Amino acid sequence: MRVLSWNINGIRRILGNYKSCEEFVRGLEADIVCFQETKAFKSALGASQVSFDTFQSYWSFCHSNRSYSGVCVYSKETPLAVEEGLSGGYTTFSVSIPQLSDEDKLKPLANIHSYNQETLLGQNYHPDFTNVKQLDTEGRALCLDYGMFVLINVYCPAEGDESRVKFKKSFHELLFERIRILKEGGRQIILLGDINIAHRAIDHCDGLELTRTDIGKMEFETKYTRQWMDKLVSDDNSPLVDIMRLFHPTREGMFTCWNQLINARPSNYGTRIDYVLITPGLIPWVKEADIAPSVYNSDHCPVFIDLHDSIPDPHDDTKVLHLKDYLSKPKGAALPPLCASNWDEFNGKQTSLSSFFQPGIKKISPSRSLSRSTTPKNHRDQPQIESFFQPRGRTNSGDHNNPANPTKKQKVDNDKTIKSAWKALMAPKRVPKCKVHNEDCREYTVNKPGPNKGKKFWLCSRNVGPGYDAGGSKRNRADVDSRYRCNFFVWSSHLERDMSGIEDYKSDKQ
Repeated sequence: MRVLSWNINGIRRILGNYKSCEEFVRGLEADIVCFQETKAFKSALGASQVSFDTFQSYWSFCHSNRSYSGVCVYSKETPLAVEEGLSGGYTTFSVSIPQLSDEDKLKPLANIHSYNQETLLGQNYHPDFTNVKQLDTEGRALCLDYGMFVLINVYCPAEGDESRVKFKKSFHELLFERIRILKEGGRQIILLGDINIAHRAIDHCDGLELTRTDIGKMEFETKYTRQWMDKLVSDDNSPLVDIMRLFHPTREGMFTCWNQLINARPSNYGTRIDYVLITPGLIPWVKEADIAPSVYNSDHCPVFIDLHDSIPDPHDDTKVLHLKDYLSKPKGAALPPLCASNWDEFNGKQTSLSSFFQPGIKKISPSRSLSRSTTPKNHRDQPQIESFFQPRGRTNSGDHNNPANPTKKQKVDNDKTIKSAWKALMAPKRVPKCKVHNEDCREYTVNKPGPNKGKKFWLCSRNVGPGYDAGGSKRNRADVDSRYRCNFFVWSSHLERDMSGIEDYKSDKQ
């Protein structure tokens, strides 16, 4: 059995590469598929996208921005219970689906609303989040109870301005508390998804450089996100285990996310921020834990674990434990209320919009379908290219220096002008060469909002990589590795102003 997690960076975008959602999900060859950053909204999903054959799906959407965040789970196995969010009481489907009863919730009951909020969030408590339900409004978590384990699919917030840092800290503490409550209740847990933290130096493309000095190492290791991760997985008292690092403790370059803006993936200049974390009791069931870097179409790659179909009973050598016995749901049991197949749109309860309308009589207007004139037109509707390059003549009919009928020499000159114009128009774009490698550069466009948005510029075409020339303010010259991108830069507009060559251009700063 395979459990897979992938930040897909927009499900509508990625489905454009496949014939159907079913083809996409099945192609991942997993039994439980967890997606993050779906950027979807409920009304945009069709029946063929929420269930097919043996797969059912469960969704959480961002409440404030329809094309932001969001997580979902496609599952062959039917969970016993499903909750949206981490607080134990939030649902964006309250209009069409009743609030979950205690029987529909994960066991043990972990409705965090019953806990003191200041105690819950500890030192990261902030008055902006006195109601922890606010932390669930961005569609960042789904909790599914499979009996044998509770699966938590999570998309943790990234850092931003001060308000987002506070939100991120509070979200982390809420996640940790939910895990603690479940584990104290005797439950096994699989936490997986985009945690948005590069935990160790080995998990970061610049980890060695960032931790080269004692001060750098201290700053790297004492960052609050890594301290939270330490609390989650780093010692015997931690509730979870980083199962991929347990299987591959010294593997370098095991990255899961790359910056697409600088084309960082070909040189594997990335970070590991996607994880599968499990409680120690599940370790004997894990056959393999790894990443799938050969799967593209996102700035992340999938991560997964494979579970054994059976293992020896640790308490009785004569017995064998079978995975299917621990995951089976009673036959005929109803799907969990939050299953997408229960949405009114797909279970026949919602009236179709088309039922309010009757097909009308199609009218054809003969006057619109026939030409008003059968006489062919002799004039040209499209101007010729020479009209854009000929100089304007004076309209004085008495000017004998501009005769109405051009001479043979004037016609030849005019043909040369047109030929030159076409040659200039069709000529290939001048491509500059970088100074260090003397190789053709690559043109980019500024997408960042600001005065330069839309402007084009040229950079060294080599990939970024460890030690690439990021500029003197970011990397010492002695540490630059010339195998990767140099710091050549020139605006396209500057290049076009000087058509005589580029020898005098220097690597100026953007």
